[in-house]
Order: sequence, then C-alpha cells, then structure tokens
Amino acid sequence: MSKGLKIILSILVVIVGLKFGLDFALDSYWKANYGGPAYYTKITSSTPFNKKQYEDGSGNYYEYKVEAINASGKVKEINFNESMDRPLKVNAYIKFVVNNKKGVTEWKSVKLSEIPKKIQTKVDSDK
Repeated sequence: MSKGLKIILSILVVIVGLKFGLDFALDSYWKANYGGPAYYTKITSSTPFNKKQYEDGSGNYYEYKVEAINASGKVKEINFNESMDRPLKVNAYIKFVVNNKKGVTEWKSVKLSEIPKKIQTKVDSDK
C-alpha cells in the first residue's frame, strides 16, 4: 500500500470516528435536555384553561393544566401553553414529552390508536 493511500485512509478513519463521536454526543445532549417519557391526555369540555394575552399585545395564548398518564400508568399534572388562535379541540388526544429539567419540551395531537393500548381506556375517559 502506498504512503499516499495510507494517509487518505487514516484521514477517512479519523473523520468517520469524529462523526460517530459527535452524533453520540449530540444525541446524549438532546435526550438529557429535551427528551423524556411520553405522557398522554384527552382534552374534554371540562379541561381547565386560561386565555392570556402576550405582554406586547401581539396575540393570545392559552394556558392549560391537565392530568396525563405515561405508558407505565404513572399520572402527572402537566402545565403547558399553546399559541393557536383558538383553544384545543374538545376530544383531542395530546402526547407530551416531559423532561425532568425543563418540563414539557414537546406536545402534539395524536390519534387514540397511537396511544399505548394498556392506557387507552384511562386516557379516553372523560375525567
């Protein structure tokens, strides 16, 4: 093997190693700071929320306080905001990602079929 080919292969090995190391570090950082267990809830007509206005007057947002359940059956009170022009729809199912440090880092509307089967009945009840 020529000296030039050895240098090129060595550089490629270093680049691949750095890429995998960086991917691992970024993934670990993301999970520690933004990841967490998923919790689920159903928005009902009795779900409490408050309509608020941004301090700069640029629009409204809604504050919610709900009880949600994870796949293990653990119930947790969750506070979150949403900034759509209207409140969440009644009978909507919501999935939250809850980080131990930052609280809710992500939420989205899901179908009942996307919720783990063993907690679907609990989530679907009209609390």
